[in-house]
Amino acid sequence: MDESKVDGYLMAIYRLQHTDRRVPPSAIAAERGVTSPTVTRTLQCLDEEELVDYERYRGARLTASGERRVLAALRRRRLLERFLTEEFGYDRSEVHDEADALVPHVSEQFVDRIAARLESQSVGPHDAPVALVESTARRERALQSLAQCEQGATVVVSAVEDQSLETLASLSKSGVVPGTALDVLEPTSTGELTVEVSETGEQVSIPADAGSAVSVAYVADESTHDRRQHTEAR
Repeated sequence: MDESKVDGYLMAIYRLQHTDRRVPPSAIAAERGVTSPTVTRTLQCLDEEELVDYERYRGARLTASGERRVLAALRRRRLLERFLTEEFGYDRSEVHDEADALVPHVSEQFVDRIAARLESQSVGPHDAPVALVESTARRERALQSLAQCEQGATVVVSAVEDQSLETLASLSKSGVVPGTALDVLEPTSTGELTVEVSETGEQVSIPADAGSAVSVAYVADESTHDRRQHTEAR
């Protein structure tokens, strides 16, 4: 099977999987834009390669080997994005496509040298720390999309997934970037998401499809003041 196809399926399962729950083929099909039978055949192959644990009628979840492969791919992409941003001055809204083109052609040695140059203990332009370890994987399992959050929730942006350049630029301009605390407000009459940026008090309307690309983590038992201090410390 094509390596990029393997990575695409593993990444889809990683995004959809919560704790140890299995992901049904129908959800993966919707994420990948393919049919459920196609997903089922692919999952059977990935199960044979011990990258996923697949059970008929129950779905699939990543094995330890599958998760390590996903985390390595995420690390590679995040390092490349940060390298392009810091070393070549790429804008946040344009760096994804460049990193996407480079990822298949860089060796692990090259990525390790980028990590050493950047000291790797930082954040990429779109998302969470580039030094991905098991604790990061456990933390990211608690994430969900902004579009799934209930009214009244307070969340912190962890990542902005693949979106159009226009959307990335719009979110960035509105302050919806990794590390920002948001209060989820009532949706607009047109179905847009409405959030308040905790640090500035600015209310922002976000299209539902863009909200689906913003990964967030819930903030529990913190006052508004504490949340703002947390955001400023980042």
